[in-house]
Amino acid sequence: MTCLVRYGNDLGLNGLIESYARTVRPEGLDSREAIIQDCRDRASLAAKPIIDIDVVVASPATVSVAIERLAVIGYEHQGNLGVEGREAFKNPPGSLRHHLYVCTQGGTAFHNHLSLRDYLRSNPDAAAKYGRLKTQLAIRFPADIDRYIDGKTDFILEVLRTKDLTDDQLRAVSAANRLA
Repeated sequence: MTCLVRYGNDLGLNGLIESYARTVRPEGLDSREAIIQDCRDRASLAAKPIIDIDVVVASPATVSVAIERLAVIGYEHQGNLGVEGREAFKNPPGSLRHHLYVCTQGGTAFHNHLSLRDYLRSNPDAAAKYGRLKTQLAIRFPADIDRYIDGKTDFILEVLRTKDLTDDQLRAVSAANRLA
């Protein structure tokens, strides 16, 4: 079921997310090898109460190291799930529900996450519009996350077209988010 909360409410979610993002660093990857990036689009935006965290590694060669070290602490690697340059993981049992990805610094997937987040943080009207869209989609598709994601894609692509993504990168984002 797609459930949205508004960041900034009194659920204590922001503090929990900040704390969790600081503690999830994979064992053995120091700060030169991995950056934990909280990729939430905040600013009292309606959002699922699920934190998105990118573990950003310096090079493609370091991705396999991150995958191995995340497995040691209970993360199950799920592959890229159709998004090149982003490896997804299933949460360890009993952990706070979240989305964890390993991305390469400078890769399209990471650039996409940051571009959307930064745009929404600096454009309150767009953030409000996106929040309304997400709320409408959650009501319309409460049990269909694929249609919910597909419904956000036009807005996301509109934002990303204002950034320095290439046409190929935009097509890849569209293909990863659209229903087949």
